[in-house]
Amino acid sequence: MPEKHSVFGDSISTFEGIVPEGSIWFYDEADTNGTGVVDAKDTWWMRAIEREGGELLANASFSGSMVQGAGFPAGQSPERVRQILGTDGSSPDVVWVFIGTNDYGWGSPEAQVVGGSQAAPACACAEDFPDVDPAGPAPAGAVERFEAAYAQMLGNIRAVAPDAEVRCLTLLPGRALGHDASAFCWSLRGVPLGAYNDAIRRAAARAGAQVVDIGGLGYDYDAIDGTHPNKEGMRQLAQLVAAAQGDASALQGYPARLASTCACEHPGALCSRADITASRWSCVVA
Repeated sequence: MPEKHSVFGDSISTFEGIVPEGSIWFYDEADTNGTGVVDAKDTWWMRAIEREGGELLANASFSGSMVQGAGFPAGQSPERVRQILGTDGSSPDVVWVFIGTNDYGWGSPEAQVVGGSQAAPACACAEDFPDVDPAGPAPAGAVERFEAAYAQMLGNIRAVAPDAEVRCLTLLPGRALGHDASAFCWSLRGVPLGAYNDAIRRAAARAGAQVVDIGGLGYDYDAIDGTHPNKEGMRQLAQLVAAAQGDASALQGYPARLASTCACEHPGALCSRADITASRWSCVVA
């Protein structure tokens, strides 16, 4: 019997009609966002699953969701994690976890709430955080909070799918279309992206999960806005996943480029080129 795979992520891993009812998605057959991703077979996760001869059991992805948060749809919430189960309650054999970009982008769950994100837990109110600046730097201890939430999320996954192989993907930059060089903001709110990846690696190691270190390969992928992959970017992500799992031939035909590093990181303060307002943020430098 083919192994059953479940996916747990944010907008990059969504597709209309496959994510649970009521979830927010980014990708759909109508190509609403102009990515060219018009079928689930175009996604990185379906490519990865089919490469292994597996079958999709459930996709528990929710566009805009963070790992951290006081309730659904935060990744650490038990309600969200239960969505990796099949409609009959069956457990997956493999769980792909690719989430954390929105934690990097918002800096804190409080900023997400105050910023009015549709993916913020409904039980949290902006009035509860009068001193939070949603356009400001990440608060002290942001990475530690992220790591604790990620560890709780993995613990919840283990609780509902105790025998599953859990695979945690690290984060990596997207290359905005039209840019010959990377325009990724490596320290968006004063905390380097690499610090979040280190937190993922530590939390996964403690939980006995596999790290699929696509961020550690040093490459970027094609994305319409520096975050959301187009069809080619999805193919590239699938190549990186295969390479990070030991397939030496997976990067054949990959663009001969590496993601650049930012020369102006400012630990603890907003990047001088960050593109952030009170209600949105972008990983592309302004």
